[in-house]
Amino acid sequence: MALNINGTTGISGVDGSVSAPAITGTDSNTGITFPSADTIKFSTGGVERMQISNTGVSGAGKIIQLVNATTQSEAETSSTTFIDTNLTGTITPTAASSKILITISQQLSINTDDSGNGGGLNILRKIANGSFNIIENSPANFTGPFSYFLSGGNVASLNYHFRHNMTHLDSPTYTLGDAITYKTQMRLYATGTNSVLRAQNDAANNNAPTSHIILMEVAA
Repeated sequence: MALNINGTTGISGVDGSVSAPAITGTDSNTGITFPSADTIKFSTGGVERMQISNTGVSGAGKIIQLVNATTQSEAETSSTTFIDTNLTGTITPTAASSKILITISQQLSINTDDSGNGGGLNILRKIANGSFNIIENSPANFTGPFSYFLSGGNVASLNYHFRHNMTHLDSPTYTLGDAITYKTQMRLYATGTNSVLRAQNDAANNNAPTSHIILMEVAA
């Protein structure tokens, strides 16, 4: 490696690469690299572990940014077809191949006169390359993404208010600069007499609680 010493600009050399860093010890694939303007990379075993640039520090598992969105807007359904709950958040990743950690706290209520009826939630990801349902745990008698949260069991009449929480680590495929929107959707298990599923509703207290969706960009 050529080394330049200048009384004005200091010491400089080659930029190096992750597999062959510019500055190393006795281990030739572990050290520091200068891949582009305003950027420093640290690698061990020829694998990048951390990057420092003029936008900050990034590295596997680091939280790069956080988006918090809320709603008190009410939605309701008596159908087995998913509808939006009005809880939605959008995040634009700042790094390539980031993961998105989704945390949801959703206020829901169900009224049913049908023994055994209930309902559930789905998380929908919407991006430039299309939409995708990302909750995969379905009741055995239903197909498609579905997050179980309540069943009436053998109760013939049910009126219940509660808060449902979900966490999911998503690995979307995107082009840097794409905005990614996540939203919750809900549906009943089955149609039935007087069965209604509601979001952001507390009729007993004439008050609409707040539901939250938190999106965190996690460095891959």
